[in-house]
Order: sequence, then structure tokens, then C-alpha cells
Amino acid sequence: MDKLEELPDDKPGYSLGPAGKAEWALSHLLAAAQQLAPLSAALSDIAAERRRQIEVEGWTPEHDDQHSPYALAVAAGCYAMSTLAYPVGDPPPSWPWDAAWWKPSEDRRNLIKAGALIVAAMERIDRANARLPQEGGK
Repeated sequence: MDKLEELPDDKPGYSLGPAGKAEWALSHLLAAAQQLAPLSAALSDIAAERRRQIEVEGWTPEHDDQHSPYALAVAAGCYAMSTLAYPVGDPPPSWPWDAAWWKPSEDRRNLIKAGALIVAAMERIDRANARLPQEGGK
């Protein structure tokens, strides 16, 4: 907080309190980070696909939590390998769901689906870990 005393004030004549200074610093750091490392088209496409899965397909975090621990990651692997190992047609033997949900398409789109499913799998793990008692806690 001492370093925040040195921050410029966006509102001359207005004194920022500790919370205001922290908000100012965070907003400027986030803005700077976005300018330094904007999302690539690939990452933006994966994020958009994950949003689509939730908003259009209804694959919400609560729904994802009902799957077995590795189903999302296995499905991601199936899409990632679909062009090489499993061309359009029946799903691979490891496909975790009904064959009607196997919808491969062109190479890049398959990888976008795989990336979004990996994100869903990681988020599922994060939620499961958040529910565990914290180390050293009761």
C-alpha cells in the first residue's frame, strides 16, 4: 500500500483512499497486460466456443460437474485426434458420450472444440479442488 502513495491521481484534487488506490492500480495493470499480450485468434476462438457450449448447448459448470472425472479431457483428446486417427464417421472407441454427440468437422474447428473441452475439464478440476477442505483448516 505504501507504493500506492506514489500513483498518480486520475482526478486532480481528489484524494484516493486505500481501496480506491488498489482499484486504480488493478485497473491500470489489467489494461497494460491486455495491451502487452492480447489474446491470439486461436485463444479467442476457444473462449468463444466455451461460451457457446454453455449458452447454446447448456453445458454449464453444474452439468460438467456431473461427468466422470476425465470424460471432458477424453472428449477433448478425441477431437484433437479426430482428423489423424478418426476421420468423420463413428466416434473413436474412447468417446465418452453417445455417438450422436460426436460432431467432428474441419481440422481447426476440431482443435477449437478440443481446447474448449480442455478448459471445461480444467474448470471442473478447479471447482472440485475448491470444495476440498483447505490444508491446515478444519
